[in-house]
Amino acid sequence: MKHIGDAHSCGGSNKTHRRTPAGAVTLKDALTLSEIGEAHEKGELARFILPTDAVFSDFPAIYLNEYGEKRAENGAFLDEKALSCALPEKDGEICRVYSRAGEFLALARVGELDRGGRAAFPFKSFRTQG
Repeated sequence: MKHIGDAHSCGGSNKTHRRTPAGAVTLKDALTLSEIGEAHEKGELARFILPTDAVFSDFPAIYLNEYGEKRAENGAFLDEKALSCALPEKDGEICRVYSRAGEFLALARVGELDRGGRAAFPFKSFRTQG
């Protein structure tokens, strides 16, 4: 097997590697390389793959209405007219953004609008193409 640093022509080494928790995903959710290989060989790997939003499950969720989905597609802020729920109360709070169908779309940060009022400002999109 080729060393990853050699494969990318950048050198480097890694004597140890330790998984750390990310949001609600903890070490108990991790698999060893051997376990991944075994699951793959058995055709069972898919049952261990978590959805992207699992990492962010500690953040509150907001849900868009039809108008909000159109705004989100264009990267626009999401005020209360764009939501089918209330915004988190704390300014600066990060929240998960979902479509009407429950698709995880983005991460957004809650804040004040220049014109008054509050909104969620998307800063990282996870929308799948297709």
